[in-house]
Amino acid sequence: DGVLAEKHYSNIDRVLRILKQVKYHLDITLSGKELIKNLNWVIKKIETNTLYSNLYEEIVEEDNLLDEEKTEFLEGFQEFSFVNNIKRQSRDRMVCKTAHTTDLNGLKNIRELLKSQKTEVKTYKYDDHMLKNVIEEEDVLDSEIKRNYKTKDLKKSATVQSGANGKVENALNNELVEEEPLKFETISDEKVINFRISNNNSPMKSMTKNNENFNMNSIVNRNFNIFNFESIFTREKSFVLIGKELFRALDLMNIIDSTKLSNFLTDLRDKYIPTNLYHNERHGADVGQTVSCYLKESEIIDVCFYQDLDVLSMVLSALGHDVGHNGKNNNFHINSGSEYALTYHDRSVLENYHIFLIFKILNRPENNIVSVLKKEEYTILRKRIIESVLATDMSFHGKVLSNVKNKVFNWTELKKTNEDELFINPSSKTFFEEQQEIINLVIHSADISHNTKPFVMSEKWTEFLTEEFHLQGDTEKSLNLAISFLCDRTTSNVPKSQIGFINFVIIPTFEIVVETFPSLEYLMVNAKKNLSEWEIMHKAQENKAVEENK
Repeated sequence: DGVLAEKHYSNIDRVLRILKQVKYHLDITLSGKELIKNLNWVIKKIETNTLYSNLYEEIVEEDNLLDEEKTEFLEGFQEFSFVNNIKRQSRDRMVCKTAHTTDLNGLKNIRELLKSQKTEVKTYKYDDHMLKNVIEEEDVLDSEIKRNYKTKDLKKSATVQSGANGKVENALNNELVEEEPLKFETISDEKVINFRISNNNSPMKSMTKNNENFNMNSIVNRNFNIFNFESIFTREKSFVLIGKELFRALDLMNIIDSTKLSNFLTDLRDKYIPTNLYHNERHGADVGQTVSCYLKESEIIDVCFYQDLDVLSMVLSALGHDVGHNGKNNNFHINSGSEYALTYHDRSVLENYHIFLIFKILNRPENNIVSVLKKEEYTILRKRIIESVLATDMSFHGKVLSNVKNKVFNWTELKKTNEDELFINPSSKTFFEEQQEIINLVIHSADISHNTKPFVMSEKWTEFLTEEFHLQGDTEKSLNLAISFLCDRTTSNVPKSQIGFINFVIIPTFEIVVETFPSLEYLMVNAKKNLSEWEIMHKAQENKAVEENK
């Protein structure tokens, strides 16, 4: 629920967002209406919270955000009025975006304004991010509010105007998660609008936005293209639609409380950061779809004796494996001493945070699709998810591969004397752990699988990831931190880096995947085709450089 403070505000959506952000980051369980009634307590909580302690003195010096026109107040506290001050706080810049959104003076002004106006507080409710009026005064939703609630493209959502100095600041450079569910990048983003399907076998090639007969069965298909899917159903709806289909296609509806699935998927989507170029809800949906393809198109489930509970853990892990990711990697968080790194002791910083969010979302009563599980089943599910998401930390890449590689080698040797030797033996004392090793490989390989998709998709994913890396490098440079590997835009060579990544990471990974599950051979075929494409591009770069130096 958001909060309606006064019906004449033309930008009331900003009040909704600021209070929702306070609740989320300070783990406040009060409803929106209770927040308004207890603003003194909320402000006190913010002032004493470690996230804000070092920034409080730097926030706007004068409590003067109110102007003659009340609407200007809301516009005022939305502006990033103290960006330049924040830049001087290297360690605290990680909380820059949250500090903006929870401007203490802004909250104090809300308190004083409500006191002076004696405004009656009423509530809104959201349904798939489309604001619906649940109060009697229909004139509240004036044209300005409606415009604010329309989905915005990436450029508009990533750039804000500084009220203090008039300079434009790139919001993508601010590190801490801000819950802005209404700012979803749409297919109108210039980086996506030119995308076209070139794979003649794609079941989505002939689809258009007006096609109402889309076959959802084609989602769990190796040729599925999420970019094209978004052009039909919008990015805003895609995560939930894809998620639902994965549960249906893998026959998981009977072991969950399906009445809460939409709530869970919507909340999970909302905790992804839509302004991230790569690590956003689209990537979560894509990894979920990829894992589902592995399970449907190979013998994984049968060979490893997986039960529905195991499959459920894989789907949940895949969909939520990067939830809350703020577009910066573990190396950045550790080097900058961010709150994330401090919280998780520099160990799998982001992965631990993703796990925390998955279960925080899952344990909300309205989202708890696993409430029907027995206690021991939930314990198994939780252990599976924790291990699976931790395995997506690239620092464990070698361990994930070696565990399965050794198992495949030992199995191959045993089969020489016993053709009936099982890949995983249910009677083994290490049965659960052996199953988990394969799950780890499945989730980890799906996470880095964009180089195993048709090049028209793989190249698009690479563009997004590369620019996200470069944005991190820009931030590291501004903070006088060492620029992380592949994050320096001044020395970046995308074709060369992709050739190295495919040769030294992708091919060794998927050789093991295919050796274990031969029906997934198409993944290696695509990877080698993509390698050839990047080699051609790199050769063209070299030829051009030679010509220019003549």
